[in-house]
Amino acid sequence: MTAQDAAIGASSGKPNAMDWAFLLFLLVVLAAVAVMGAFTFREGLKTEATKAQGEAFVAWLVQAKAKRQQADFAPAACAMGSKPGTWSQCAAALLAEGGPLASMRNPFSGQAVGLIARCDPTSSASPGQFVIERVSATPPGSAVAQVVAPFAAQDAVDKAVTIKLTVCDKGGYGVKIGEAEF
Repeated sequence: MTAQDAAIGASSGKPNAMDWAFLLFLLVVLAAVAVMGAFTFREGLKTEATKAQGEAFVAWLVQAKAKRQQADFAPAACAMGSKPGTWSQCAAALLAEGGPLASMRNPFSGQAVGLIARCDPTSSASPGQFVIERVSATPPGSAVAQVVAPFAAQDAVDKAVTIKLTVCDKGGYGVKIGEAEF
């Protein structure tokens, strides 16, 4: 053994204990990345399912717009000309048995989809919920072309109204789905 070999440390070419510890650590890290990737993928699928439900509801709104003036429109609380025709009654009818949202399930909780005022990242109840807002046009020449506001319980829905739908993702943040005249 030369002095240079002694300074570097003689190696037999086989892995020593530190090499095996590093390889074990590397395997643990790779396994953790795989588990986190699978978890993130499943949560992403839940967000995509929520978005698909929102898109289906917007499509229903578009189709229902033409039928709202008919006497046999269901849900009757959302029909044009319904008396008193308030948002609280319409929202309850949308979620009730036979309503367009009755069969939709929140992918994050497994419960029925709910209507909330806004997505809240600090609330664990927000993911998977729907936010339905009223879009009102402002007078021509205004600095702001339209105003988006939550529906108040007493807001009338007996006339055409533009609705903006937003769904809440896993983090409780809003994902805009679309607008439809209803």
